[in-house]
Amino acid sequence: MSDKELLELAAKASKLNLGWGFDGHIGGPYLIDGYGFPIEWNPLDDDGDALRLMVSMNMVVGQSGGRAIARVGTMENLSVSEPLDEDPCLAMRRAIVRAAGVGGS
Repeated sequence: MSDKELLELAAKASKLNLGWGFDGHIGGPYLIDGYGFPIEWNPLDDDGDALRLMVSMNMVVGQSGGRAIARVGTMENLSVSEPLDEDPCLAMRRAIVRAAGVGGS
C-alpha cells in the first residue's frame, strides 16, 4: 500500500477531509482548518500530526521486541507493528498511520 493510500485511510478513519496539493502552496497532503485555510498534514513525517492521530483514534502504542506497536483501543486484531531499525520515531509514526487505516476500515 502506498503512503498516499495509508494517509487517505487514516484521514478517513479519523473523520478528516484530506486533500492533495493546494493552489501551488502546499504540494502534499493538507487539511482545511476552522478558518478555511489549508494546513499541511502528514503523520508519516510529522510527530505532532502522528500524536494527534493517535489520540483521536484512542490508540495504545509502545515498543517490544525491536518493533514499534500501535493498537486501536484494546482490540488485539487491530494491532500493527513496524521494525524500529535506524529511526524508531519513523517506525512509530508509520505504525500509528497503519493502525488508523486498519481501525477505520
